[in-house]
Amino acid sequence: MDATNIEKLITMPKKVLKAPPKDFKQDNQHLRKDFTLQSTEGDLQFSAFIRRHIDFQENFSIGLDFHPAGEKEIPLIRCNGNHGEVVENLLKPNPHLDYHIHILKTEDIEQEIRKLSLEGITKEYDSLEKALQYFIKRVNIQNANDYFDLNPMLFNNL
Repeated sequence: MDATNIEKLITMPKKVLKAPPKDFKQDNQHLRKDFTLQSTEGDLQFSAFIRRHIDFQENFSIGLDFHPAGEKEIPLIRCNGNHGEVVENLLKPNPHLDYHIHILKTEDIEQEIRKLSLEGITKEYDSLEKALQYFIKRVNIQNANDYFDLNPMLFNNL
């Protein structure tokens, strides 16, 4: 899978197949909602999640995974908030102290790494609510208004 195919999977039109629950479920120190998506062509399956730390509102993650038939799911994109300092390599610090996006890269697949590469810091959102709106537009969820309370003013600016 190359960068073009990855981007096609992320941006192809999708619809919610299994709706997110109305309320978040507690998962250790986070609150979580999961939902299922399907390509509008109906042949590709995806799952998505929204996760937010109980005490630290700015620590959140919204993600999309692809479920190829008969294979393990493949993480495609994560929209994250500030979740503290991450030190994996002292010479290559990770900017997890700001809003940022992780996206699957070809190298991740080649090296069989399940952790997504850092795409970079983003100014596209500065809250969970704005990140969700960015995510919905970026992953092209066609029927999102049926399941999420979206602020049209914010959504149109993305």
